[in-house]
Amino acid sequence: MVIIDIHAAHERLLYEKLKSAADAADPPRQVLLEPAPVDLSPQGLDAVDAARSQLAKLGFDLRNEDGAEMLHSLPADLSDAGSDPGRLASALVEQIAETGVASESGQLRDQILSSAACHFALRGKIPQLDRQEMQELLHKMEATMRSGVCNHGRPCWQLLEIGQLDRMFERGR
Repeated sequence: MVIIDIHAAHERLLYEKLKSAADAADPPRQVLLEPAPVDLSPQGLDAVDAARSQLAKLGFDLRNEDGAEMLHSLPADLSDAGSDPGRLASALVEQIAETGVASESGQLRDQILSSAACHFALRGKIPQLDRQEMQELLHKMEATMRSGVCNHGRPCWQLLEIGQLDRMFERGR
């Protein structure tokens, strides 16, 4: 039996998808119908200022309007996250502020993409997947590099063999 951590698996799939899109000359973006407010701490404001151009290159159009940060677009691959994009962008920037803005452009890019994948991945009440969706997820995982671990190094799946299940239920074979 294979047990999959849907959040960790979705995070890895998103990260690799975002990296592929970022390698394109102009990654696809989803422009928001209305700009979303992004609430930030003073450290978050410093981080967004330091990373603003790299965020924009990756599809996060954050603008300071009358002293408030507003999100105008995000990478297209994140547009179906189903949550408040402003809140998720806030969590993304605050995580970057907490870990410190990477000094090298490539490190900053990876830091942003990793944080974005983490915050935009399925979490909380994860929808029940039907058989076709499960198979689709497994096929995507098979086709994705490093799909065995999430961006934080945690496993995305665990294999339980029949002997382990028998021991768990005190069955002899």
